[in-house]
Amino acid sequence: MASVGYGRGFGRGLLPPDNTSAFRKTKEDMHLPFGELTLITEDRYKDVLEKVQECFVIDEPIGKAVGIKWSPFFESFWLKALKTGISLMVVNPEDNDIIGFRINEYSLRKENMPDLNKLDDESLKIKDAFLLYAIGKANIYDHYSTDEAVHFLGLGVTRKYRKRGFGTLLMESGIKLAKNLGISPCYITGECSSNFSKRIYERLGFDVLSGTAYEDFEIEGKKVFRILENTNR
Repeated sequence: MASVGYGRGFGRGLLPPDNTSAFRKTKEDMHLPFGELTLITEDRYKDVLEKVQECFVIDEPIGKAVGIKWSPFFESFWLKALKTGISLMVVNPEDNDIIGFRINEYSLRKENMPDLNKLDDESLKIKDAFLLYAIGKANIYDHYSTDEAVHFLGLGVTRKYRKRGFGTLLMESGIKLAKNLGISPCYITGECSSNFSKRIYERLGFDVLSGTAYEDFEIEGKKVFRILENTNR
């Protein structure tokens, strides 16, 4: 299993976009067989974060490999991205239940990388070290000669709605939203943590910029990931 850095470009300046107009056009372009596509707004942050816990603590491969637990710091990480205002979800129109989410944020070359030594949670320290290593290998900024990108932070589909194509629909919706924001050229970057998500990125035409096997990753000469029984999900 590998974490892979992906990039895709469409086309300066990540200026504050007209999120409402961009979303309206995205919704018009998408045709979902079931569910309603919506922007994630502040009134749904709490509900979305509960689904993030399910998908990225309980079920997500990296989280399982290092034993990640939900914490105020981990929550703030996701909340910061939600406040960017460019994240999407699909809800069940019958009960407003969240089917899945596509959380996005802006990524800048000049952003300061987190100081891992300040993290008290060892599992988060390992996870972030791995992702920073993978992102550094991908080096989207030099590869595409850009200083900014839309970052696909996390995608999740809740358990009872899985294997019905919502993951791909959320990815396609995220791509359309990024294009509709009016940023030109627009680059998208993302990381995957399972073979399943890797296949979605590849089907949608992303460039594979790097790959790192969990079992090969070391910190100070020590392997840090538990072997995962199933990396195909």
